[in-house]
Amino acid sequence: MILKEGKVSQLTRFGLVFVCVVLSAFCVSAADKPFAGTTLTWICSEQPATDAAKALLPEFEEQTGIKVNLDIMDEVRMLEKLELDKSSKTALYDIVSIESTWIALFMKDQIIYPIDDLIMDPSLPVRGGDLADFPTALINEQCLRDGKLWMIPFGLGASMLAIRSDWFKEAGIADPKTWPELISAAQKLMKKDKDGKVTRYGISLRGLRGIHSAYIFYCIGQPLGLEFLDSAMKPMLNNEQGRAALKMYVELSKYAPAGMTTFTHEEAATTFNKGLAAMFLDNSTLLGWVDRELHGKVRYIPIPKASGYPAISSLSGWGLGVHADSKNKNAATMFVEFMTAKRNAGKIFAAGGPAERISLLTDKKLAAANPLFGYQLSRYKIAKFAWPKLVEIPEWNDIVGKYVTEALAGARTPASASEAMNNDLAKMLKEAGY
Repeated sequence: MILKEGKVSQLTRFGLVFVCVVLSAFCVSAADKPFAGTTLTWICSEQPATDAAKALLPEFEEQTGIKVNLDIMDEVRMLEKLELDKSSKTALYDIVSIESTWIALFMKDQIIYPIDDLIMDPSLPVRGGDLADFPTALINEQCLRDGKLWMIPFGLGASMLAIRSDWFKEAGIADPKTWPELISAAQKLMKKDKDGKVTRYGISLRGLRGIHSAYIFYCIGQPLGLEFLDSAMKPMLNNEQGRAALKMYVELSKYAPAGMTTFTHEEAATTFNKGLAAMFLDNSTLLGWVDRELHGKVRYIPIPKASGYPAISSLSGWGLGVHADSKNKNAATMFVEFMTAKRNAGKIFAAGGPAERISLLTDKKLAAANPLFGYQLSRYKIAKFAWPKLVEIPEWNDIVGKYVTEALAGARTPASASEAMNNDLAKMLKEAGY
């Protein structure tokens, strides 16, 4: 084919149009997917939020072109691995599931990076993270330190008491409003077979040494008036309220599985979800697991408080943040934004994840089908950070957990454990320079 100057054949014109369309599509795609081809690594623990994120990963990867690898392990191993990664300068991670007790330590060791500016990046689908859509306590108590934002809620929750409403009704037992009533209900709802083997426990609790037993101790203790430190930074866990909390925990453990001193939140939740316990005292972030197995059979009620003290719900759990050594901070922030986004909250919940946003918890249709929504909102209004705000929280919890678990196992009396715990905490604080 011979073309005359100034003339363009129909075929050539079609070819030029095709090339322009392809180039245009490429440019739009590149603009929509500025981090396509990036691979991120996320270190996280096994929990409902992680399960939900795994379910939504294909959608995130399709929308962004970013590949995400997961490194899943228990909390104790996570903490050790993150500290080792930092000290050895291996820079393995981009995204971090951050347990709220670790924030001060990770700030000091420069493991996490403040995300205030990152979440304002114009490449994000929604800048700013819609933070006002979270209950105030979740952001102020959990995610902010020194005026900076270190994570966005993803698995944060408050202490809760789940009860098998069908079994309570069957036994004619009213919802327990006091600790004696709670102990009595646990005792009455225990079941044994003809050989004396327990077939149903009164309550399921975690009790593994460290953060696990420490957290349940605080859940029981804070509504009883437990405070961690006085104005002179002296520990207060051997006062009347601290001793009462540990005594109550030990009393409750009599109606829990004998192996509870080896239980993390996973084993405690599984025991309840399999119909092996009538009650479950833990954190509301685990409600996704509970509701998935026992929807319609469970009611959520306040943990009893002591007369003269305000109702308090112990706030703890997880958020998503960015590793300080990541070379892909903006891409990592895109993952954090996607998984915690207001537009995706319903999908996260449908996949078994946490319900944390006000817009989701107040959705009339969803709230009518999920009684736990109203319960969670009421807990967040009275929520208080479950831990002392110290850099040394992990060390603090190890000391508290050691003596709490010894008391649960019968190796110490509650009084002896409380005294030894307080003495070791005082020594730790003094050596830390307080």
